[in-house]
Amino acid sequence: MLRWYVSRLFLVAGALGAALATARCAGREPSAPPRAAPRQPLNAARAAAAVAQGLLPHGLPQVNWMAEIHTRAQQEALAVQAELRASDPGNRCARIEGIVRRLVPDIARHTGITDQAFYEARFAEARARSGCPDTPALSVWGLPAPLPTTEDGVTGEYQAYTGAMESAILNAGSPEEAAAGIDAALTAGSSLPAADYQVLAGIASIAASSVYYWYQVEVSSGGGAGGDQEYLMSIFRTTGWCGFWCRTGWADLFGAVGGAAAVIETAGPGAAVAPEAVLAGSVIGAAVNSASTAIGLM
Repeated sequence: MLRWYVSRLFLVAGALGAALATARCAGREPSAPPRAAPRQPLNAARAAAAVAQGLLPHGLPQVNWMAEIHTRAQQEALAVQAELRASDPGNRCARIEGIVRRLVPDIARHTGITDQAFYEARFAEARARSGCPDTPALSVWGLPAPLPTTEDGVTGEYQAYTGAMESAILNAGSPEEAAAGIDAALTAGSSLPAADYQVLAGIASIAASSVYYWYQVEVSSGGGAGGDQEYLMSIFRTTGWCGFWCRTGWADLFGAVGGAAAVIETAGPGAAVAPEAVLAGSVIGAAVNSASTAIGLM
């Protein structure tokens, strides 16, 4: 009988000990906070998807291919950034142009424009805007192929709203603020003719995805695409502009606007240029210009 009581006593004590141990474990604070997953650079598909899924509530999904193609060009340039920086300006321009040229079949697939003379003119214009040395005059290519036209073509009225997008990027403290300002410009331009609004939406798609992409590049590299924070800060103190992601995003917008405008200027006054032609010129201009600018800032 005594043995039975002793065994019960040990059993109860063991149960109480187990309960106390469980309670202590359950209430114990972790020794270190869980590590946050590292933020990965925004790839081409995610950049376009971010725009398509409401980054720009007033955008047009049918032009988001521009964001994807543009981001792919920047990724390819970043993959060989060390080689590009070590090259002389002429070779650097040629290699960046080669990267963008590889994307022409995709641009043609989305726009329906297959005439090579059209693309040669766009690249010549982009080289000139990017300050590439030994850029031949457009006359070297001869007269560009007739531009695709349509009854209700692009009038150029969209240009009244690109300045607001520029201000949205340069005055933003975050990609979210920049995207909101870009979308506000789209809202303001909602009464544009359909072709002009399509061009404005395409430019906005590039600009919005760009600021997100370059912000991720900056974050993942510790404050600058090349990690040289002191160098980058000296640039921005001189210019009074924002940081790397902001300035490079602005360069993307500048290239997109310039590429679009060049197509309209080539067509001449009164020409009803199809929006697809203007969009093709815009994405080529953005890709060449921003890759050149980003490599220069790294």
